[in-house]
Amino acid sequence: MTQYSQLNPRLPAFTGTADGYVSIQTPAYITDKIKTVEVAQYKVAPNVNGDPGSSQVEIRDICDYPDGTDHLIGFEGGHGLIASTTEPAWSLMGYVLMRKDPKNPDMHDIHIAFRGSRSGGSIARTVVQALGSHGNPDWVTDMANYKVENNWVSKVGTVGKGFSYALQTCFGTVHHALKRLDRIYGTPRKITVTGHSLGAALASQMAIAMTNGSFSAYLVRDLPAWPWNSLRYVGWAQPTCGSKDFSTNWALWVNGCFYWVKGDSVVTIGEGSSKGVAMASQHGGQSVMFEKPGGASDNSHEIFIARGALLAELGRAGAFLDSRLSAVTPWAKYNTFFDLVEGNAKSYKFPGASSPNHITQQNIRSVLNNYQATKNFERFFNILTVVALDSKAYKKLKLFQSEKERQVKSVQAKKAGGALRAVGWSGGAMSMQDMKTKVLDDLVDEITLADTIQGSNTAKYLGLALAVNAFSRSNLSWNDLKSRAVILKCLKS
Repeated sequence: MTQYSQLNPRLPAFTGTADGYVSIQTPAYITDKIKTVEVAQYKVAPNVNGDPGSSQVEIRDICDYPDGTDHLIGFEGGHGLIASTTEPAWSLMGYVLMRKDPKNPDMHDIHIAFRGSRSGGSIARTVVQALGSHGNPDWVTDMANYKVENNWVSKVGTVGKGFSYALQTCFGTVHHALKRLDRIYGTPRKITVTGHSLGAALASQMAIAMTNGSFSAYLVRDLPAWPWNSLRYVGWAQPTCGSKDFSTNWALWVNGCFYWVKGDSVVTIGEGSSKGVAMASQHGGQSVMFEKPGGASDNSHEIFIARGALLAELGRAGAFLDSRLSAVTPWAKYNTFFDLVEGNAKSYKFPGASSPNHITQQNIRSVLNNYQATKNFERFFNILTVVALDSKAYKKLKLFQSEKERQVKSVQAKKAGGALRAVGWSGGAMSMQDMKTKVLDDLVDEITLADTIQGSNTAKYLGLALAVNAFSRSNLSWNDLKSRAVILKCLKS
């Protein structure tokens, strides 16, 4: 989310979550049309109560393809704010896509999409963090859903505080992205705003901000020919994000709905609360609920469950359904890194769709190289030596363990940390097989040292990081990597 140079929509991607891994491969019928990829980011922190068009924004080129017609600009924003004046965490919050009509190349549409939350822990801990104004920035934003007046977003009613403050930090980058696309391609035919979960709340508020909030005046000033009055919103699993007055006014200015699946508590929590409750209790947009797809055991909040439920509903209704939609599996979840590479998905797949084949033994090395795995391992390891090897950091005291025992353990951990190094391919006159054997032997020794470091999570993640780093720095095959029991245990951790 913070290394914008990695934004490449045509490549597969994966990420770690609180309970495993997720792989993503956006369907080719979308990405193959994208020619230009850029990112709009701030050169200095914006004045969120000033003219968005005057904010200091840089639009950086990320990658270009020789073919295609469409133009994608990722935009930076802030999250984790507890007040409009606090310093947020900055990251990629979404993108603006200029999409040409394949049947009429003279026409184009604009899509503004917001990403969902990236969570690092349990809901219970998240609540404590949010109330304490610290923790995972996305979840601080999600949980700070108290109603406040924010005319930038909506001139009528009140809006969820965390969402609206995060949204304001996106106005400058979105504004500059839209102006850039206008200069190149002119006035669009249609404007659509979308997102999932956190992204749906931001998209819903953005829809009214662009049509009836104070933000809209700057858009009309700089882009007067754009069809703001016909802007539409399509959301997925939207949390409540405003008051009743906000919701009523929203329906007067925006055409749109949000889809969700029965059993999704993120959508229903706090819904319709009484006036005495300070939390935002209404949605923006018409609610469209689907039954959970048959055979799906995943959380109803997952985007692939909502997508599957929509496809199933369209099928039952006899509506026209592009066969490409039901033929692909854009997302998949896995328990471990080993499962990710081996293709052992645990998540729901729409009946008849292809199995997820995003990250494979054949492409994992190129994906890691795109992620600059070796450079990021060095960053990770530098942090580890400062934090994880400090005897006072993240060390849970064991019952009945003496101070002397704790000190011995700390000394062992520091010694292990000092001995760890980045295992990679070695030169010399050795044969290819001898080099593989040496790299594997060194890696086993490194992981064994990592096990002496205090804290099971530290050892688990460090062992996996060592294995992935050695793989990306060497000519080891995936089968070589899993041939040693010690390494295989880390891959499956």
